[in-house]
Amino acid sequence: MRSVRAPIGWPLPAEMSRVLSPVAGDDASGNGAQSDGRAPGAESAGGSSRGLAFTVVAPLRTVSAANVREHWAVRARRVREERRVVTLALLSQAPRSRLTPTARAQMVAQGCVVTLTRLAGPRGRMLDDDNLRGCLKATRDAVAKWLGVDDADHRVRWEYEQRTGAFDWQVLIDVREVFA
Repeated sequence: MRSVRAPIGWPLPAEMSRVLSPVAGDDASGNGAQSDGRAPGAESAGGSSRGLAFTVVAPLRTVSAANVREHWAVRARRVREERRVVTLALLSQAPRSRLTPTARAQMVAQGCVVTLTRLAGPRGRMLDDDNLRGCLKATRDAVAKWLGVDDADHRVRWEYEQRTGAFDWQVLIDVREVFA
């Protein structure tokens, strides 16, 4: 029997560039460079020139894992696909020039805040806080793996938000470096 919430046809890697929205700060020419020469999405946090902040958009429809009734194999396939989409979004949109694995390790060592924002489509429902965390668990795992840490690492603070509106289903991943 097929699940009521059938898997969504996720974009293939070649289609990712067409599906993803431009990152805030991209210039109109679409070449990805900002007017000051920084990588797209690279902003200074708190006015400090050392800080790094960027936002990545993942075209992902999240479901409340606690409330959906699905076979374990269907759930495993959905979670694997969610992690793949988030990883592709991070690899394609994050400012590559400033985020080498060494730079990511330094950013985590100094501490960072990752805000995961669930954007529900026009008929999407708001979730309570525990269901919101559950539906973004695969996203959190993929971001933590990309940062090179465990998702329980105390140097990374995770924040969750959600919005509904007249836009496509997406997850915004906002990473900001914090200085203690």
